[in-house]
Amino acid sequence: DGPPQPEFCIFYAKPGARPIDGFQAKWPQPPEGIEDAASLDHLSGLDLPCYRVNLFQEKIRGTMMNKTDREKREVEHQDAGAAPPGENETREMLAGRTCIVQVRMPDLDRQIPSLKQFGVEVSDECLRISFPLLPRSGKTAYSPLAIWWPLLFCSAQATADWETHS
Repeated sequence: DGPPQPEFCIFYAKPGARPIDGFQAKWPQPPEGIEDAASLDHLSGLDLPCYRVNLFQEKIRGTMMNKTDREKREVEHQDAGAAPPGENETREMLAGRTCIVQVRMPDLDRQIPSLKQFGVEVSDECLRISFPLLPRSGKTAYSPLAIWWPLLFCSAQATADWETHS
């Protein structure tokens, strides 16, 4: 089996929103639209419109059309900029918000400096947390974790905070 992945949560905060513990937060139902999302200080990263689209169902719906209707639909998608379903709504919901990823790692060895037990890389596409082999034991506390962003982000603005309590 190998080591487990660390537990994580991801959410998006409005500017000036009070800090929260995403693990303890009581997340409301996913917002129905952009207007609903605008009233929330924090949006769960798992409730974005881009994740609510069933691509299989979209493709099946297209195969049930006759050839003329299918060609008409393809032309409409090309004219509309051909953004994948849910992408534009997600972009509008996240505009001006800060992405916050919280990761719990209670199984790190307290005798070894934390920063020797994991590494963090942030790119415009994803966040990667790696766990090198620990000295003497030859094992890692966790399996690697990769969190892919729903849209391209500006990783040059990324910051990290470390809280030692677990």
